[in-house]
Amino acid sequence: MEKELMITPIAKLWQLGPKLLRVEYLPVVTETEKIDAHFALLTEHFGKELYMLVDIRQVRSANAKARRHIAKNNDVTAAAAIIVNNGPSAIIGNFFLRFDGPPFPAKLFTQEEKALNWLNKQN
Repeated sequence: MEKELMITPIAKLWQLGPKLLRVEYLPVVTETEKIDAHFALLTEHFGKELYMLVDIRQVRSANAKARRHIAKNNDVTAAAAIIVNNGPSAIIGNFFLRFDGPPFPAKLFTQEEKALNWLNKQN
């Protein structure tokens, strides 16, 4: 059951379980300062070693600098199941996995149920 909505500078999120979050990124994710503020809020409210169900289907702009910053300056994520569609989000997701090299397990999905099942197996 989804809990209360929380809004950060780059996303809306809901806590699905003790260390499980659903994160819906906003259409534009390009500023590293906002990314840092996002991770600071996550740490403050939920701690670290979080399992993220990440929905990037609404993202239209995420430059290389922002993607790298999310991958390399992210000390809160234990694993990320990334939900994409056939639009820009699939391109952004593939770039993130192939070129930005997150240090945590991450995988792309087009179906939320499969993403959540994979994420639960990571915990």
